Amino acid sequence: SGKTLAFALPILSKLTSDYGAHALLLYPMKALSNDQRVQFNQLAKAFREQEPVECWTYDGDTPQDYRKAFRETPLPIYITTPEMLNASFLGQSDKWESFLAGLKYIVIDEIHEYRGFFGGNLGLLLRRFFHKLQQYGADPKVFCATATCGNPLEHAELLTGKPFTLVRASSQMTPKRNFAFIRPNIPNYRFMDHYRKRISRAALACLSQGLSTIVFCPSRSFTEEVYKEAVKESSVFKLNPGQIAPYRSGYGPDERRTIEEGLKDGRYRVVFATNALELGIDIGRLDGVILAGFPDSLMSAWQRIGRAGRSWDKEAFVLYYAMNNAYDAFYAANIDTFLDRSIEGITASVNNEELIARHTPYLLHESAWHLDETAKDILGEGLFQAAVHITQTQKPG
Repeated sequence: SGKTLAFALPILSKLTSDYGAHALLLYPMKALSNDQRVQFNQLAKAFREQEPVECWTYDGDTPQDYRKAFRETPLPIYITTPEMLNASFLGQSDKWESFLAGLKYIVIDEIHEYRGFFGGNLGLLLRRFFHKLQQYGADPKVFCATATCGNPLEHAELLTGKPFTLVRASSQMTPKRNFAFIRPNIPNYRFMDHYRKRISRAALACLSQGLSTIVFCPSRSFTEEVYKEAVKESSVFKLNPGQIAPYRSGYGPDERRTIEEGLKDGRYRVVFATNALELGIDIGRLDGVILAGFPDSLMSAWQRIGRAGRSWDKEAFVLYYAMNNAYDAFYAANIDTFLDRSIEGITASVNNEELIARHTPYLLHESAWHLDETAKDILGEGLFQAAVHITQTQKPG
């Protein structure tokens, strides 16, 4: 959709000319963070080949000695996760003062992932973070980005408590993808064994044609099982098992990045994955996607489908194999309904009383138990009133 360029270009343009400016990019998953770091560093060289603006990830995989150096001598751009935003950039804000005081841009990508209770948690965290930034005199411009959200403007404003302007890409930019929705004719009593073999054979057929493919699987166990099935059968069809890999949560950072880079450069042609590879990783050479079962929402389905067809110089394919349940069977029989149906609107529980109660003590600590009326516009009515109530009834400590 080009959304990375939409926020990367103005940020790099500003940071190239302003040596004291900083940017913070927030992503829901570490795999996506690493992918974006590579893209940002490539773009930065186009702006200034000699001494380009530096970008680095700061998350749970960042070594401790790197973290200390990053805090003491901040780089212009950091890419992080909600967990690290809470634990370090906000929880240790005194160590980030020079970086936060110069913060000019914040990017919250894949905002459709922040919905319900999880979205409410991030929404309250962002309000605390914006309040802390105000104490440092920083008022950064905020970009929110999504390619699969039915109500992006409404959701961005709810999530952050800030006003936004909607910039939407033309539908003419949509790449051409060929769809096949299939309901396998397998008896229920032997369904899973044959279904795994069907998915394995479909992936091997793609491999035999030299096509790069991600197979999205319904669970970690299914991912491992169908991967083993494909490796075993690859010898039957005289295919290279070294071009097949599994990808799921629980792998170490080096292992994950080896698979991600291998899929990009062609070392791996078929990767069996859970939803850990669902979010915006840019694999320009990817030819197609196989969906083993329908995801839990249209939004998730389009996220997975969106991994293919990003190179623009060739058509992509999507193969969907229904599992033996009514939900999957419906979409297998009604492909037009899937293609024509609007993506769901989403919301975040920023007014959830339980979440507000959890965030309030941290807010009071971060504000040294002092909140004036101007904080209400940043924090929102619910969080602000909860904090005021505690300051009026309890003493610090």
